[in-house]
Amino acid sequence: MRNAILFGLVILGIAPSTRLRLGGVMNGWLDWMSQYQILAGTFMALLFAAGVSALMMVRNAPVRVEPPSPMAKYLQEADAAVDDD
Repeated sequence: MRNAILFGLVILGIAPSTRLRLGGVMNGWLDWMSQYQILAGTFMALLFAAGVSALMMVRNAPVRVEPPSPMAKYLQEADAAVDDD
């Protein structure tokens, strides 16, 4: 599914009308940012802070410890019994 979405995005990026549309969207965004600088700066700071906080949460997440296999005890006993023979 992910590959199909990526393929669709590439096709959209190649089409000339889409490039013009995306350019218009970017120009609109830049115009909005220049008109509302304080709000845009706050928005950009929130986006940056969200990324940094997500990175910190991932880096400081507790390491998952795999529980011991319930069969490990029996396998060790079986190996010891085979070695004794």
